[in-house]
Amino acid sequence: MIDEVAQEMQRRDPAATKTRLALTDGERALQILVDRKLGVTLILDLMHVLDKLWKAAYVFHRKAVWKPNCGCWIEPCGFSRAM
Repeated sequence: MIDEVAQEMQRRDPAATKTRLALTDGERALQILVDRKLGVTLILDLMHVLDKLWKAAYVFHRKAVWKPNCGCWIEPCGFSRAM
């Protein structure tokens, strides 16, 4: 699939005059492959990693309650932030 994308990029912009970007999830192997094959600027799709970021934040802020089904933090004072 990445080879097909490379061919399409070459077809659309043979002189490579346009800025080339690729949106990827947090899978490091995919990012490395895309970077090597396409040589583009990588953008991390945060929707794929938000759950991991929230879990990491919980390690440092244990007073908050993580509610995975609602996608939000509920703090002891009752204030909530939805993502």
